[in-house]
Amino acid sequence: MVAAILGAVIGALANGWYREREVKALTKRERLGLLNLLSSEIEDNDSLLCLFMEHPMLIDPQTTAGLQTAAWDKAQVRLAQLLPEGHLDALVRYYSQLHVLKVAVDTNIREKIPEEHRLSDDKQLEEHKKRAKKSREAGQKARSLREKYLED
Repeated sequence: MVAAILGAVIGALANGWYREREVKALTKRERLGLLNLLSSEIEDNDSLLCLFMEHPMLIDPQTTAGLQTAAWDKAQVRLAQLLPEGHLDALVRYYSQLHVLKVAVDTNIREKIPEEHRLSDDKQLEEHKKRAKKSREAGQKARSLREKYLED
């Protein structure tokens, strides 16, 4: 009788241990998959940001519309659950920088600013170039997060 109870307890513990390992492996795979998607999106955006840095006169609402955030829009909530506290910061900074760049370039926003407070076209291009650079730097930090989880 004792052997049967002991066997059942050991079996239950082994089953629980196995299930826990299985869940951890699935979580790790999901996290890495989402980070891979974001890394691809960041890499695609990087080529456009490089172009903006080299040729700031190309920065306008039509070209900044090419900066993608769809993967982030779909994955951010789940990644917040899968990543330890503090690891999401690099991604949030990156996508925030992209948002700031897009909003700054939006002509409707510029028209709402009183004439006396608007930047000259040259200064505005320089500001856009700085934002593109900040976005690119934030993207490099965000991509390094993926590398960290590849090592795990």
